[in-house]
Amino acid sequence: MREICAYYMNSKNKKNIGGDGLVVEIDENMFSKRKANIGRVLPPQWIFGGLCLETQECFLVKVDNRNAKTLMTAISENIETGFIIFSDSWRSYKTEELENAGF
Repeated sequence: MREICAYYMNSKNKKNIGGDGLVVEIDENMFSKRKANIGRVLPPQWIFGGLCLETQECFLVKVDNRNAKTLMTAISENIETGFIIFSDSWRSYKTEELENAGF
């Protein structure tokens, strides 16, 4: 199953998904692995991604943290301006900055 998901993401993953008026959902998540809560704790890894609802284009990027500066950089590097962005309203998604950037 992991290989199927990786293949799908690699085939759909692209930089600068875009199009005026299209909707992109964005979110971030932390991943870490510990088998059965036993063994060493691996450092957590933040992943940020987006999916265009109309075209199914998507992107995933590794980020160091989920602060506003990091997420704004990832948004501007991976999403064309003119998109409508849906998010979970995490405080790092500063609405004014997104609007000023053209989203």
